Amino acid sequence: MAGKKLRSPCRRRYLRAHNMNAWLSERLIRITDGGIRAVLSDRYRIMDSCDAVLLALDEFKREKLLKSVG
Repeated sequence: MAGKKLRSPCRRRYLRAHNMNAWLSERLIRITDGGIRAVLSDRYRIMDSCDAVLLALDEFKREKLLKSVG
């Protein structure tokens, strides 16, 4: 593309795609039902759901909101 002058609609489409790729290359995107539901920051912590449940159960037990079984 260097040195080649793009026509206005084509140039806008190219720049839009280029900008979106640059902005989203460092982000996580959550998609639901074929549409973007959320764009997550680079600080978003990915956690396995099993780990999250175990952590929550420990907190509930610590706060005495849940009785231990066994």
